[in-house]
Amino acid sequence: MICITIIIIALLIKAAVKLYTKIKNKLNSKDEFLFKKSNSILTIAEKNFYQVLKTALIDTDYFICIKINLDSVLCVKGNKKSSIKKLTNKQIDFLICSDSIYFNPILAIELDDKWYNNIDKIVVDKFVERVYESVKLPFLRVNTNNPYSTNELREEIYKLVENYKIKDEIIL
Repeated sequence: MICITIIIIALLIKAAVKLYTKIKNKLNSKDEFLFKKSNSILTIAEKNFYQVLKTALIDTDYFICIKINLDSVLCVKGNKKSSIKKLTNKQIDFLICSDSIYFNPILAIELDDKWYNNIDKIVVDKFVERVYESVKLPFLRVNTNNPYSTNELREEIYKLVENYKIKDEIIL
């Protein structure tokens, strides 16, 4: 009996040492030195658009959020892992929110840049557009190759938000 207890204790100690060594090796890894802080979270096109968007919404109570994960804005009905995976690692370039307390999403804006002609990106974007439509979140796609007009952008935002408000009132 004592022999079995000693063997069990020895095995536990061996497992603990092995686990400790594994953790120590992970912590001593040089992987963290492979990173550096980015100079900007926005591309040049995104930065230029943000400046116009900020000016377009200057006299409003709207808030601009940048690069928001889609799964922070949308909730999956139930616990369907396949649906949750479809949202993972997808971002909204700009999200307009209506208040400073709950940051209620009222408009998603996606910029189309040089990558937009990529077939995989187009398929993902079409899926995301259908999701926006199904949750009644207005969506604006902006081509970065076209010049931005502050007034036109403001009018487009108001039009989209108001149209969805009207649709919601009719549906309810």
